[in-house]
Amino acid sequence: MSDFPPDGSILEPKRIQVFGIVHVVFGGLGLLNIVLGAVMMPIQTAILSGQLRGAQSDEQRMALEMQLKIYEKIGEFNWISWSMGAVVAALILAAGIALLRRRAVGLKLSNIYAWASIVAKLAGVVLFFLVMKPAISEAMEAMIPDGSKEGETVMMVFNIVMAFVGVLGPMLGMIYPVLTLVMLNKPMVRQHLRGGG
Repeated sequence: MSDFPPDGSILEPKRIQVFGIVHVVFGGLGLLNIVLGAVMMPIQTAILSGQLRGAQSDEQRMALEMQLKIYEKIGEFNWISWSMGAVVAALILAAGIALLRRRAVGLKLSNIYAWASIVAKLAGVVLFFLVMKPAISEAMEAMIPDGSKEGETVMMVFNIVMAFVGVLGPMLGMIYPVLTLVMLNKPMVRQHLRGGG
């Protein structure tokens, strides 16, 4: 639908309200996800530690020790990701509230959010391949017998899947920030927000 009415006068661009609402929803969900992740990680680690103390066999103990090791490595990745995510979520939430109030700063915050989100996702890809993938690969290799043909096939498929997940997820996550930059930086939006709505 057009942002312009049939008589040629300029109404408020609908995208200001739409992006304001979506910003607030995404920001709220982002912060909630970070809080839940930060709360659940130590609980899961404590559960694994308890299971390790009660392990009945060497194989069970070895598997649990490997899981704990992975959790420690993933924990490093998660805390960095959550820190970046908290900044991005706070920015999009503030931008959404400002857009809903028709404040010019909403556009500025939206642009800052969009670029911060894109940078955070690119950094996430790098961290994924530097921290997460090596940790999981190490655990997988430890569980596969040396020289096993099936093991080699499993690792090959695993590497393809991890590469796909590590790149595709962040790339899909960049769609909304890019849309924000494109849709909110139109002259009619700038003009409307500059005029205080």
